Amino acid sequence: MKNIVKIGLLMIALLIPELLNAQFYNGHQMNFGKNRVQYSQFEWMYYRYPKFDTYFYQQGKDIAQYTCDKAQIIIPEMEKYFGQTLQKRIIFIVYNRLSEFRQSNIGLQTDDATSNLGGVTKIIDNKVFLYYEGDHNDFDNQIREAVAEVLLQRKLGGGGLKNKVSTSAQITLPEWYVSGLAFYASHEWNAEIEDIIRDGFMSGKYKKINYLRGEDAKYAGYSMWHYLNRTYGRDVVSNVLYWTGISRNTNNAFRQVVNEKFSDLNREWIQYYKNKFYLQYSYLV
Repeated sequence: MKNIVKIGLLMIALLIPELLNAQFYNGHQMNFGKNRVQYSQFEWMYYRYPKFDTYFYQQGKDIAQYTCDKAQIIIPEMEKYFGQTLQKRIIFIVYNRLSEFRQSNIGLQTDDATSNLGGVTKIIDNKVFLYYEGDHNDFDNQIREAVAEVLLQRKLGGGGLKNKVSTSAQITLPEWYVSGLAFYASHEWNAEIEDIIRDGFMSGKYKKINYLRGEDAKYAGYSMWHYLNRTYGRDVVSNVLYWTGISRNTNNAFRQVVNEKFSDLNREWIQYYKNKFYLQYSYLV
């Protein structure tokens, strides 16, 4: 009898730290959105923290706990970077692998059956879809980029669409502005990013930055914010964000901060990278 009591007390002691930090919910079914054939049945559970929930399913407890641990570090970092605190709880929905993320029907709200098959982090309003493929660095970057984008949307007064932030006075932002800045805030410049950006400039596909979509918009936007930081100093990002919010117009914001029309700034940005990459290329030939 004493042994049973000891075991019971030990189990309670082991559980107390986790219960103090988060609430745990078991067996939640999420069946909203458009229906899609699913090859696996997901029985969802989640941890609740003050600023976010983390949903997971069978065999996903470890990566869910990892998500919680990282989110508690990343969210304050991104809040400080953007000067914006979360006003609405983030919902992290964590998949054990990319293939299961692709077959999910959660959050589908359109008739486009491929709308979450892209293999990248998906953000719908405050819902963030993550998938784990065995690389913790990649997973950390998914969390960091998603939190950055949610905060950026909130700072500018909008919802979850990347190319439009809606307020009482409508403001439409180009996709490179939002996705590029979220990517820039969450990733240091590295060889892989440089290779992708070099290809974009050398191929000429970044010429019309305001018309870019998807990965092209993200990497071109990253290069623009990187250029602005290198050319005008570290405060340029916060200043452009501030004046975008005040003027409700990106052209006016850039004119206010760098004293140039965006069309002129765009030409200088292209020339900067052409010079940089042509110089690198000349050493290789």
